[in-house]
Amino acid sequence: MKFIKSALPLFLVLGAIAGCSSTSSVSVNEDTVKNEEVSPFTARLIQACDSNYAKPCFYLGVKYDNGEGVKQDYSKATAYYEKACNLNLAEGCRNLGVLYRDGQGVKQNYRKANAYYEKACSLNDGGGCANLGNAYSDGKGVKQDYTKANTYYEKACNMNDAVGCLNLGVSYNNGEGVKQNKTTAKWYFGKACVTIHSRFKTANFRIRRYTA
Repeated sequence: MKFIKSALPLFLVLGAIAGCSSTSSVSVNEDTVKNEEVSPFTARLIQACDSNYAKPCFYLGVKYDNGEGVKQDYSKATAYYEKACNLNLAEGCRNLGVLYRDGQGVKQNYRKANAYYEKACSLNDGGGCANLGNAYSDGKGVKQDYTKANTYYEKACNMNDAVGCLNLGVSYNNGEGVKQNKTTAKWYFGKACVTIHSRFKTANFRIRRYTA
């Protein structure tokens, strides 16, 4: 399941759009609304996304991804995340990467997943950086490289991403890609605890196994 991370409240997004009018055709989206019998709220999201507003596209991706108020459809989730990503919304790129990683709605492709994580990371999304770190740690779609993994974990942690801090702590605890230092590991674990309540809002990251 992919949840919203650091996203603006929906009512603010739609409120900003409410005053905008468009005379362009939305026949495809109207068909979608009719065939699926979506709620008026979802219909507004569809229309806003069709007008190239990134956040509504992302929210639609989340809805179809998780089956929230609509029939779960990974293919549609993929399409909406991709549009959000093309509009340079980091969360869309990150969640699109997760779908490619897990092979949901698309053929599993670790290289593509990593490319989307990298774009998300470049757009300052800590979750994208943490996921890319996991890819290097696991050697999925890239050559296994603990040093590079830690670079991305550190970048994620610097953006107050709890998973990045946790996984960097694991690296220091286990001596993977860095000199083993349990004191430093403990510091990163502590930082993760400080940020976890405000930043740990996604379930699409893998926390690495802690080795005592």
